[in-house]
Amino acid sequence: MSVQGCDLFSQFWSHYPRRNGRPLTGKQTSLLLFRKLDEASQAACVQAAKHYRLASRPRPDGGFVPEPRDPERFLKKGWWEAWTEGPVLQCDFRVTPACTNPVEDGTSTCEPHRLYRAKLAARRA
Repeated sequence: MSVQGCDLFSQFWSHYPRRNGRPLTGKQTSLLLFRKLDEASQAACVQAAKHYRLASRPRPDGGFVPEPRDPERFLKKGWWEAWTEGPVLQCDFRVTPACTNPVEDGTSTCEPHRLYRAKLAARRA
């Protein structure tokens, strides 16, 4: 691994979100997985870690934010590829698996879940 590759991993590690403020674990395994990526993918992975950290912050309205995944799985399963474009806002509707519909502008949910919540509110009223 080049000197730039080591620097990229240290950037990745510093930007990756912590779970409840606890220190990250699995640095050696993550380093080995990071080394398997080519240099362009390593740079993209650093950007993905930055975007993932932004999306993992608690919401000001107290909405649900899932715990960040551990960095080993983030690299091993290629989850970082979904975060290279920018902070992806996920629907905060609590379903398993997580809702993958795009979030409407100015809201924290997708259109089907917003309509569902409005229907529930109308029934309660």
